[in-house]
Amino acid sequence: MQITILKPLDMHVHLRQDPMVSRIVPYTACDFSRAVIMPNIRPAIQLPYQVIAYRQMIVAAVPEGTDFEPLMTFEIRPGLNPEAIKPLQEAGVVAGIHHPRARYGEP
Repeated sequence: MQITILKPLDMHVHLRQDPMVSRIVPYTACDFSRAVIMPNIRPAIQLPYQVIAYRQMIVAAVPEGTDFEPLMTFEIRPGLNPEAIKPLQEAGVVAGIHHPRARYGEP
């Protein structure tokens, strides 16, 4: 038996910000059907408008005729109000990413 994966899913990709997005996205989109986009750009993705803007930046960099879906995430930070998650989901996020507390200067 042989299994052929034509365009797998990238479960963890850092696309960065312009001008890097426009350089990295074409490679990712050509090799993968979808990708879980890490939210740790500056400012970190935490609000619905940031999700929408970053997704638009990514989609604009996908080569014409390429079938690619960015799976958007947001950064979970200390003090996140649980009520803030629903608007993020409505803006298109599929997951939240948590980084170790030490990153924020906490014990």
